[in-house]
Amino acid sequence: MSGAGKRNKQGPGRGMGAALLLFLLAALILLVLFLCRQQGWLLSTSPSPGPTVESSPTPPPPDRDPPVIQGTHDLTVAVGMTLSYRSGVSAVDAADGTVPLQIDASAVNLSQAGEYPVIYRAQDKSGNRSEVAVTVTVVEVSGVNDEDPTADVSGEDPVLEESLPPLPEVTQQMVDEVSDQILSKIVTSSMSQWEQARAIYNYVHTHVKYVGSSDKSNWLIGAYVGFTRNRGDCYNYFACSKALLTRAGIPNVDLYRVGGGTDHYWQLVNVGDGWYHFDACPHPDSYPLNSFLLDEIAVRAYTEKCSPVRSNYYVYDYENCPVVPVGAPTEELPQESEPADVTETPAEEQVQLPEEMDPILPPGALELPSQEPVPTLTSQPEPSGQPPAEPSPELSQAPIGDPPSEPPQPSSALPSEELTPPPADPLPPAPETEAPSPSEAPLVEPEIPGKEDLI
Repeated sequence: MSGAGKRNKQGPGRGMGAALLLFLLAALILLVLFLCRQQGWLLSTSPSPGPTVESSPTPPPPDRDPPVIQGTHDLTVAVGMTLSYRSGVSAVDAADGTVPLQIDASAVNLSQAGEYPVIYRAQDKSGNRSEVAVTVTVVEVSGVNDEDPTADVSGEDPVLEESLPPLPEVTQQMVDEVSDQILSKIVTSSMSQWEQARAIYNYVHTHVKYVGSSDKSNWLIGAYVGFTRNRGDCYNYFACSKALLTRAGIPNVDLYRVGGGTDHYWQLVNVGDGWYHFDACPHPDSYPLNSFLLDEIAVRAYTEKCSPVRSNYYVYDYENCPVVPVGAPTEELPQESEPADVTETPAEEQVQLPEEMDPILPPGALELPSQEPVPTLTSQPEPSGQPPAEPSPELSQAPIGDPPSEPPQPSSALPSEELTPPPADPLPPAPETEAPSPSEAPLVEPEIPGKEDLI
C-alpha cells in the first residue's frame, strides 16, 4: 500500500512538469521566429514585405498644379482689322501635357477704338484651372490724304523737325537692339512665320503715325525714326517692317514704285508658301486696303482701282525683281527651260568663216597670177569668114586657179565632144550678108579659156 500510494502522489506532479517544459519550448520557438522576422532571416519560402509593397504600389499624390498658359501678351490693332487671338498661345499641364484653351473675346469691338479685355482659360483632367487676362487696344489709323499725300493726316498737330532733339548717328546695332526689344513683346517662339509676320504688320501699322515726310537717305534712319519718334511716311513704315522682318528671320525683298507722281516703298515677304506683298503703310482715305500678304493679282487690281487719286500705286520694276510673287502673269515669269537662241551668231563668227566652209569659193579664185592678164568672157565672136584662130599655147594650159599638180580636166558642165571641135573639120565660113539660121548654127561652143572657173 505504501508503494501504490507513493506512485499516486508522484503522478500529477510529473505531468505538470512535462506540460511546463513543452510550454517553454513553444515560447522559445515563437521568440526565435519573431527575431528572425524582425531581422529578415526568414527563408525564401516565407512571405516577405518586399513583394507585398510592389504588388500594391502607393498611389501618387493628387494633381494640384494648374496648367500654364504661355505666349499671351497685349495686342494692338487698327479699326476694321482682324486679330488672331490664338496666335502663339498654348496651355501646358505638368501631368496632362497640352490641354484645351478657351478664349473669351466677347468684349472686343474691332470697329471702335478703345481698350478691351480678353480672357484665356485652361483646365486639366484633375479640374485645376488657370486664367490669364490681356488687353486689346483698337486704334484709329488715318489714311493718306487723297489730294496731298505729303500732308499730315495723323489727326495730331504736326511736329516740326526743328523742335525734336537731333538724331544720333544711327547704326545697324542700334536698329537691331530696338527691333529685338519690340519682337520680344509682340512675337513668341511658338508662332509660325505667318503669325509673326501678322504681328509685325499690326505693330508697324498702328505704331507709326503718317506725317507725309521723312529722311530717305538711309533705311536705318527711317526705321529708327519710326521706332523712337512714332512718325513718318511710307518710307518709315517700309523701314520698320524691314528691320523687324529681318530680325525675325522672315525673307523680304525691297520694292519701289516706278512711275506715278509720288514715291512709295514696300516689300515682298515669304512666310513659307511663296512671295506676297507686305505694305504696313496706310492707304488713301477713299481707297482703304488691308495690304497684308497680297498676291500680284490683288495689288494690280488695287492699282487700277485707285488710279484716280494715285497713279502706279503698286507698279514696280517687274523685269529686275529678284523673285516672282504669287499670282504674277504667266508671260512675265522667267522662261528658265526655254533654250537659248541658236540662230544668233556672235560677231566674231560672222566675219570669220570656219575652215570647212572654205571650199565654197572656187579653187584658186583669190590667187590670180600676176604675169598674165585674166581673160574675160565675151559674147560669141561674129563670124568673119575665117576659121577661128588656134588658142595660144599659154592659154591652153590648165584653167586659172587649178592646182598645178593636176592635169587639165574638161568641165563637167558640157559634154566632152562639145568642148573642142574636130581639128580636121573647121567651122565653115558663114555668108556675110545673112546670119546663119538656128538650124544651121553649130552645136559646139568654142572653147573659152577659164570658163571652168566661171561655172
